[in-house]
Amino acid sequence: EILPKEKALKNIEEYLSSWVKKHMKDYTGIMNFELIDGIIIEAHLRFSDMYMDLFTKPWLQAVINLYQNRVWEFEDHIRGGYAVTLYADHGLTYKKPPLSLQKDILDDPDVSSLQFPFFEDKCAEYNPMPVGGFRYAQINGYNLEKLKQYRDDLYAYLRSCQN
Repeated sequence: EILPKEKALKNIEEYLSSWVKKHMKDYTGIMNFELIDGIIIEAHLRFSDMYMDLFTKPWLQAVINLYQNRVWEFEDHIRGGYAVTLYADHGLTYKKPPLSLQKDILDDPDVSSLQFPFFEDKCAEYNPMPVGGFRYAQINGYNLEKLKQYRDDLYAYLRSCQN
């Protein structure tokens, strides 16, 4: 069932719980949902690599316990986090930004990681990417507005390389 956008946005936890109970009732494990405007667009039976950046070691121990014993025990509070991605055009060869720009971003305590998921020394076709664009950078952290600003800074760097 697809919920109206307004209801889905207000009740994401309830929406996802309902979906899991309906479609995955016998599954015990991690699920990774991707949503746009509060609507599920993808569901994966794995966790995202950003979880290790944003969550705590006790959370990872709870995940291990879930798989070993089929029991979820986690008392810690997780600080909310975000993954902000910068996409670029397919078919071009990209270089990572200067270390000084990377350091400026990583020195912010609201940033947990900065990833450039491509090989600079490989042709574009050797860097597998989603259909929607070349994933140039992913910034994980805790302050969405700051992460968007850093994405804009990286975009400005890319634009300056094209001139």
